[in-house]
Amino acid sequence: MSVLIAHPTRQHSHRLAAALESAGLLHSYWTLLPDRRALSWFAARLDSLLPSAVSRHSLEFLSRDKVHAFPGPLLFQKLASRFSSVALRQLGEWVAWVVFDRWVAARLPRLRPRVVVGYEMCCLDIFRAAKESGITCVLDAAAFHYAMQDRILHEDRNGASTWAGKQLRLRKWNEIELADRIICVSELARQSYIDAGIEPARIVVNPVGCDVAKFAALHGLAAR
Repeated sequence: MSVLIAHPTRQHSHRLAAALESAGLLHSYWTLLPDRRALSWFAARLDSLLPSAVSRHSLEFLSRDKVHAFPGPLLFQKLASRFSSVALRQLGEWVAWVVFDRWVAARLPRLRPRVVVGYEMCCLDIFRAAKESGITCVLDAAAFHYAMQDRILHEDRNGASTWAGKQLRLRKWNEIELADRIICVSELARQSYIDAGIEPARIVVNPVGCDVAKFAALHGLAAR
């Protein structure tokens, strides 16, 4: 078994990657975030000159040969996110996520993992390439189904009417259709997918946990 994880930013994907590597199951981790080790030509004594994101998002806990970073498209998305216009912010997301998706998908036939784990809006071409190669597709759904988000969240409702917003939602729909398994973080999130017409048998719940090294029960509660 070998699992490839592709996420342009982070969410909880790096924790999944660390757990898989500790079990000897991680094939590789693909991201748009910078990794300090990719800048080996840049002297360590000059680290203070680098953006703080470089050290903050570095992935030293993963083997260097398993981390593949392509930061360029994320710079475009970050610049677009500064605009007040929802349409422009979503356009920045669409461009960055599509470039990332195609970057990984083009390499997938050569990499040949057994499983790929993708994240919404960022894995449509990855899943298509995986299907052609007989690779299992897992959608790690970090949020509710987009239909529920559109009903509840004001900005999402507005974003659904923009060109980029429609394209992003179309990507989400097609990714769901291609996924062999969909992992949700709660029963409520799972229900949002079922309410949208997704077969319950394809949906698995894996609740988000916490780092017990940072959070511990109070002494009085621990004994209960």
